[in-house]
Formats: sequence, C-alpha cells, structure tokens
Amino acid sequence: MKRSWFRALLLRRVQVLFLLILQLCFLFFIFQNESFIAQVLRSVVHIISGFLVLYIISKKDKRANKVIWNFLILLFPLFGSLLYILYNFQASTRKFEQKIFQIGQKNRTLYGLPGSAEKSAYYEAPAHIPQIRYLKYAGFPVYDDTQTEYLSPGEKFFPIFLEELKKAQKYIFIEYFIIKDGLMWQSILDILKEKVSQDVEVLVIYDDIGCFLALPKDYAMQLKNIGIKCEVFNPFRPVLTAIQNNRDHRKITVIDGKVALLEA
Repeated sequence: MKRSWFRALLLRRVQVLFLLILQLCFLFFIFQNESFIAQVLRSVVHIISGFLVLYIISKKDKRANKVIWNFLILLFPLFGSLLYILYNFQASTRKFEQKIFQIGQKNRTLYGLPGSAEKSAYYEAPAHIPQIRYLKYAGFPVYDDTQTEYLSPGEKFFPIFLEELKKAQKYIFIEYFIIKDGLMWQSILDILKEKVSQDVEVLVIYDDIGCFLALPKDYAMQLKNIGIKCEVFNPFRPVLTAIQNNRDHRKITVIDGKVALLEA
C-alpha cells in the first residue's frame, strides 16, 4: 500500500514538472534564441503588445492599474504582454467567477439569517459594534445560546475533534488545505467510515496544491468509493497560469450545523 501510494505520488509529480519545464523552455526560446522562428514569435508578441495597450486604455478599470500595465508592456513588450495575458485572459477564471455568482444567487435566501443577540451584544461589547454590524451585513449576525472554546495546543484540540466527529448524526463537512496520510488522518478517516455506515452524510474538500506532495491524484475517487462525498478544490494543471494562485486555505469542520471546529 505504501509503495503504490508513493509510486502514484511520484508519477504525478514527474509528469507535472516535466510539462512545466517544457513551457519554461519554450518561453526561454522566445526570449533568447536568435533563430528565424524565435524572431517571428517575438514580432507577433510585439504586435500583440500594441493591441493590449489599446485594450487596456479602453477598458473600464482603475487608472493606476492602466498606467502600471501599460508602463510594463511598453517598457518590456515580451515580458509585460505575456504576464498580462497570463493574469487577465483566462477562460477558466471567468467560468469560476460565473459559477460562484450562480451559487450565490441560488443560496441568497439562506444568507439573511435572523440574529438573536444584536442589542445585547451592543451593550456587552460596545468596542466591537462596527464588527457586529459588519457581520450582520455579511449575513452572519450574532446569536444567543452559543459557546466558543479556544483549544490550544493541538494535543488538546485533536481528542476533542475526534469525540465531536463520533457524535455526528446528520452530516460532517470537512474543508482543509492539507490532508496527509498518517496517524491523525487515519484516525479521522476511521470515524468517517463508521459514520458513513450509519447513514451520516460525509463531505470532504481539500486543496490540490496543499495536497500535491501528500495525496495521489485519484484520492478523491478513493474516498468516494467508500461513501464519502469528496471534491478537490481548483485541481492543479501543469499550465503556467495565475489561476493556480487561487487556493483554499480554510481548515474547517462543521458537524450537524451545531458544532464548528476551526484551526488557525
């Protein structure tokens, strides 16, 4: 098991690194090579630079952003143009934004939750009134009958974490930047398997970059095969693109809508 796990990890890393190196070599070829093909490619990029400058000028954006990008493109046409295209012309980014908007519209009715402790919170914590108002505006008003406990260090947190998982009756939602095979995750996974057998809905989401050196590529499918609903946030693809910087750094577990465990 350990050997096949390591082989799957190694194979994925080698493939990704190889493809990224190929792309870097291509860019180096454009910048440094003096062959006819490289010169043609550089000429094409210079023409694109001119169109990009006109596009940025006509675009509705902050003037400071326009000045910075145009300055960079005009001073370094090759580098500036490629960098601008890398950050601004990504269909996957636009699709992602549209999907987030659609999800927000679909669930908007769930955002306006009725708080029950706004007035008493003003009285008991006047120094935090701006934060209380902001939370209400964001759809997270303050409530009565709640309790918060600070669990530190991790040796204190982990046993309580496991006990709360065992109490789950309806659902468990786990969202983490990093999940790694080992004693801690195996202890959690054993409980999740047990809960699945008890018809408790278990949902897991983890970040692909965070687990790049920790989990094999098909790990989400492995969890699905045992009844755990699993999604990989922003799967990493071996393409030089700024969207890879969009990562899920959350470390949250929610149980039955009654208990939430958050890690810094």
